[in-house]
Amino acid sequence: MEATIPTRSSWRKKSDNNIIFVKWIGNQGRCRYSVEFEDLAQRMLEAKQMKTLDERIVNVASKDIYIAYRKEKNLDIVYFVFTPLDYNKGMLRKLLRLIDEKFKSALTEIHIEKEHLEQQGPGTLNSKSIIKNGVMEAIDKYGEGVPLTDQILAVIDKNKAMLASNIDSLQARNEALVEQVALTETLVDLASQFDEKSAAIKQAMYMKRLKMIILAVLTGALLLTLIAWKLGVF
Repeated sequence: MEATIPTRSSWRKKSDNNIIFVKWIGNQGRCRYSVEFEDLAQRMLEAKQMKTLDERIVNVASKDIYIAYRKEKNLDIVYFVFTPLDYNKGMLRKLLRLIDEKFKSALTEIHIEKEHLEQQGPGTLNSKSIIKNGVMEAIDKYGEGVPLTDQILAVIDKNKAMLASNIDSLQARNEALVEQVALTETLVDLASQFDEKSAAIKQAMYMKRLKMIILAVLTGALLLTLIAWKLGVF
């Protein structure tokens, strides 16, 4: 999970406060307080509220994070999850419960009982891929901690923006087509006018040539008549 502050999940044994499993989701280096997470979890284990509340989400405003915990009394462990403040609290509670379910299911699959769990040292379960995969399934299900309604609204807004963009593109294309049609009609009108003028010019030139031919014929006939008269033919 990518977030401004990475999500970290860790399980501690209440008997000796050892962290037996840690999983970072996101870039650990993005949070300047990441090195303090273990100390924060330690202080919460020693707090009085831990004895009375089996599950709680604490807003650490000074560090811009939520610290959520859930006690698993049968296994004598506590789950801790650290998330950004924009993670939905309702979904964070669901995430804690699903992590509890996945973790216990993974322990059953790899045949680790409570007595074996108590023998685990710091971080010894980090190498168990079945446990890591189970945790990641829980994380993937709730993603960035955004409620489903917000996700749906975000998709709707995205689709609306895309639709508006497509409509604008279609309008621009339609306007371009209208301009092209108008230009084509103008060119057709100009071509038609040119054809008409061309035909008129051709007709005028034809009449002019015809007149010149008639005039030439008449002039020739007149000259021949004049020559014949002079010769005494008439």
